[in-house]
Order: sequence, then C-alpha cells, then structure tokens
Amino acid sequence: MCNDIKNNFEYNLKHIREGDILLAQRLARDGQRPCRVIITCSDSRIPEEMFKREFLGENFVIRNAGNALDDYGIDTLTFAVNHLKIQEICIIAHTGCGAVRVYSQGLMHEFPHIYNLISQNIHRARDIQDLEIANAVGLARRLKERFSNVNIKVYLYDIERLELRNIEIIGSLPSPYRQLSHHQETL
Repeated sequence: MCNDIKNNFEYNLKHIREGDILLAQRLARDGQRPCRVIITCSDSRIPEEMFKREFLGENFVIRNAGNALDDYGIDTLTFAVNHLKIQEICIIAHTGCGAVRVYSQGLMHEFPHIYNLISQNIHRARDIQDLEIANAVGLARRLKERFSNVNIKVYLYDIERLELRNIEIIGSLPSPYRQLSHHQETL
C-alpha cells in the first residue's frame, strides 16, 4: 500500500538537515547547476538517491521505461547539455529490467514506442550478448553521435545485490561484459 505523497513529503521535510534547507534556498535563488545527467529506468527499484551526495542540485535526472530515450528525452538532454552546461552523462541500466524483458519476448504490440527505441539501442550494440547492457551501451553510442563533446559513462545496477558496476567502454566495445550474465538467463 502506498503512503499519501503529501504525508511522505511532510515526513521527509521533518528530517531535513539545516544545511539542506540552506542548499535548497541557494538553488532557488541562484538556479540549478547540476554536474551530470543521469539517464535511468523508471523502475521503482532504482534508488536515484544513491547516486548523489547532496540533498538537491547534483543530478539532472531523466527516467523512462528501459532507458528508451525518445525525442522528448533527447530534447531534455539537449537542454541540460546546452543550457545547464553539463559535461557528463551517466546511463544506468539495471538487472531485471521489465522493458528489456518485454523486448526480448517480442511483445512489440504492447509498447511499440519503447520496443522500437530499445531495438534501436540494441541494434547499435549487437556485439554485446547481455540485452540490458547492450541497451545501455547502444544508447551511449547513439548519444555520442549527437553529444560528442560530453563524457558518457555506462553503469549496471544490480537490483538484488545493490551493486553499481562500471561498464568500461574501450573504443566502441564494452569490456569485460560481452558474455551472458547470470540475469540474462531469466529473460
């Protein structure tokens, strides 16, 4: 059962540190200057809070099912790069991704836009067998074509182990994640 969002807000507001209140006031006055864009899945098991140190203002976050970045998402990213002067994009894939599972089962008719975007990403990373990693690396390759002057990093978040692993990209190929991982078998 979900708690009322206003009650959640009030609860969390009572636990905010004084420094965080001052940070919020400074950001409201001076505007945001995040240091990176995080692109990750909408999956509720992905704790965006774990990828920052500051209460507010550190990450500009774009979330959607399966990291399926459509034209709206690209425009949002373009805004962040061009107007907020962000120089780092972090793509965070995750194990057990339902959107990637839907893709692997060929259920295009249920979510045609998500399916097509994941398909485009995976097509750009045909050299990688693990679909969740291929989807993220394919998106990174797609974004590198458009944002060549921005540092793009790819990570895999393991939802069961609560681990974040860097997917090293050497040239155009990621290493060492070209083999099937343990979670691929469940897709």
